[in-house]
Amino acid sequence: MSVKRLRKTSTRPKRPKLLKDGSVPEAVIQRQILDWLKETGLLHWRQNSGVVFTGRRRIKLGDSGLPDIVVVVPPGGRLVGLEVKSAKGTLRPDQKKFRKAACDAGALYFVVRTLTQAKEAIAYAMGEKKWFPEQQPSNGTVQSVL
Repeated sequence: MSVKRLRKTSTRPKRPKLLKDGSVPEAVIQRQILDWLKETGLLHWRQNSGVVFTGRRRIKLGDSGLPDIVVVVPPGGRLVGLEVKSAKGTLRPDQKKFRKAACDAGALYFVVRTLTQAKEAIAYAMGEKKWFPEQQPSNGTVQSVL
């Protein structure tokens, strides 16, 4: 009978690896948001986009410009797009185009840089809180934080 050694696991949360400029990478922020959304029970999904190759096969995942995370919020099932960016990240032209189309169709679209901003955006979408973007778009509509 062999005895396996158990690795000691720490209960302390791991610190996220930082970028050279000291900011948190988008992937880390995105994971924090997805973990929180799972706890809330809200219908949501990670929207992959782009193209992947498996051997010779090319698979298109989604149209370019789609937000990273899509959430359906009550009441009424309004769609909310969350585009996750690092501290210095900016929207690409295809993301700006999708943001405009989504907002024109009645969806909400937010650029979020932290878990806290994502929570505030969802609270705003559910009518629970006012949204105070860092910079409001010139047309005055709530579309994103840039």
